[in-house]
Amino acid sequence: MQKMVWNKEGWLRLACDGRFGQWETEEPTGIQECLFPEEGGKDYGKEDFDLEIADSAGNNETAKNADIAEILSKTKEYLNEKNAVDEECDKKLSMPVKKTSALLDVRYTSLRQPYDSYTSLTERPGYLRLYGQESLNSCYNVSLVARRQQERHVQVETCVEFTPTCREQMAGLAYMYDTGNFYLLVKTREEEFGSQTLDLEKPAKLRLIKSDHFDVEDVIPAISIPEEGPIYLRVTTTQEGLYAKFFYSLDGKGYQELAEVPTNILTDEQSDGFTGAHFGMYCHDMTGVRRYADFDYFEMERKA
Repeated sequence: MQKMVWNKEGWLRLACDGRFGQWETEEPTGIQECLFPEEGGKDYGKEDFDLEIADSAGNNETAKNADIAEILSKTKEYLNEKNAVDEECDKKLSMPVKKTSALLDVRYTSLRQPYDSYTSLTERPGYLRLYGQESLNSCYNVSLVARRQQERHVQVETCVEFTPTCREQMAGLAYMYDTGNFYLLVKTREEEFGSQTLDLEKPAKLRLIKSDHFDVEDVIPAISIPEEGPIYLRVTTTQEGLYAKFFYSLDGKGYQELAEVPTNILTDEQSDGFTGAHFGMYCHDMTGVRRYADFDYFEMERKA
């Protein structure tokens, strides 16, 4: 990032002259520094996706405990106010502003499109709902809400409820660098290759998928899991950050290790990029019906 100036001819140029940036540049003036709190469910900690609703006494109550009708009423009132602001911005900027269904913490990111086009915090209060789109290998519409990895040794965990009807539908935990390089721990369904029927008699499966420069393969054989109910997914990096271990649990207590995988495909050196590795919640539906998955929480913990 470099300071830029407009020259006498009207061209935008580097303030330091030349074609290359400097290692150090003067900081902008008149902009107040904003420091984000590191702990307390922010950079690290647990995010429950609860919407806080103020009751008649002025006390905050979470969405899971408050009256559902009151939650939706309060949320609708808030969104109407926000959308009015968006529409005013739309007029001033002469460009469309996407209407939001709820706001996530500023540290969450999405791929190429605003996350509010495929998420909801109000359809099922207390959960983040992701509507499936294209696969993570796609360069277009991908349903991913992610957080940047900031430490080598971390543990990330989430809980998802998802009922796929075919193998083209998946949802779960993503550990990714970019479109071609990632790991996915996802719930899906087993189906005969080439079948065009939605066969619910085929068992639900848990798959650990690796994509190395778009070369996609299963790390381990798929595991049969229950059709209904939540499934808990976890990934833990080693102390040096060179490997990651994937786990799953059906009750959130007893976790079973699935595999240890190298993280070299998630680095700048391997992927020729600059985004850095991310952990995220992911859902895709290649049938086009936007099958959704509900995520109960997302937790990122720094390990000693």
